[in-house]
Amino acid sequence: MNQLFDSRDPFHRRPVGAVEEETRIHFKIRLPRDLRCSASYLLVQDDKSKNDMVSSMFWCGMDGDGHEFWECDFAPPEAGLYWYRFELETCRGRMPLLKGEGGKGALSSGTFWQLTVYEKGFQTPGWLCGGIFYQIFPDRFYRPDGPVNNPFPDRTIREDWGGQPYWRPNERGEVTNSDYFGGTLRGIEEKLPYLKSLHVTCLYLNPIFEAHSNHRYNTADYTKIDPVLGTEEDFQSLCAAAGRLGIRVMLDGVFNHVGRGFWAFKDVQEKKWDSQQVHVQNSLKFWHLRLRFRAAAVRLH
Repeated sequence: MNQLFDSRDPFHRRPVGAVEEETRIHFKIRLPRDLRCSASYLLVQDDKSKNDMVSSMFWCGMDGDGHEFWECDFAPPEAGLYWYRFELETCRGRMPLLKGEGGKGALSSGTFWQLTVYEKGFQTPGWLCGGIFYQIFPDRFYRPDGPVNNPFPDRTIREDWGGQPYWRPNERGEVTNSDYFGGTLRGIEEKLPYLKSLHVTCLYLNPIFEAHSNHRYNTADYTKIDPVLGTEEDFQSLCAAAGRLGIRVMLDGVFNHVGRGFWAFKDVQEKKWDSQQVHVQNSLKFWHLRLRFRAAAVRLH
């Protein structure tokens, strides 16, 4: 209890962790008396609107002769992502209390704490409780016998399993991430008995959609399994075999960003202002995109 604030300590924030919408959260900070704090505030920023919700804190007692406590309650109005920090009126002027190393409170410098709020009534799936997740980077997990399917001329299939990936820039100064070791979905399926022996209950797979880097975080097509990894039938077979062993399969979908090979980016690069992607409408709102076409780079506002 010698911290200014610790978001993981129920003395300072109760309850800790993610909370249901409209849950009343109690915040308590511990301040040095020599700051001569006359007022303190909790500021919670809505990630969508970027607006701050400000709550005044109340002085609530001493901690020995050198420190004092201030506290308040806050109830997030709806599900979503929020960011919070504190501001203090002191003898040195207005000071922020921010997230420092290890999530502990720090005066003047740091970042905001995150507050995750879920919908009322949401229940975590029961199978998660006590489960064991095993994360797999598919290209490096297991390469079964036989040739690797590689329909892309810009990819290199390595034969030195366990070797160091090519991470240095090429002669053009680019890091292409275009060398693959040939791990496949079929290879994962072959290792399911081993994973079961470790009491694994869920596989968490790094991206498996078609993408033109070995990490596959720059998705080109969400409707296709990357052919170096296998086929949709291979994926269905893996899921079915895992299910028979009581193992679930979870994908790292990465739906919030894509690569240059994604169809919408290619359409903009080819058609410029004539592209239908310049103004994108979804069911909630219009996203107006102001584009600068420079060396195939697209800047989004």
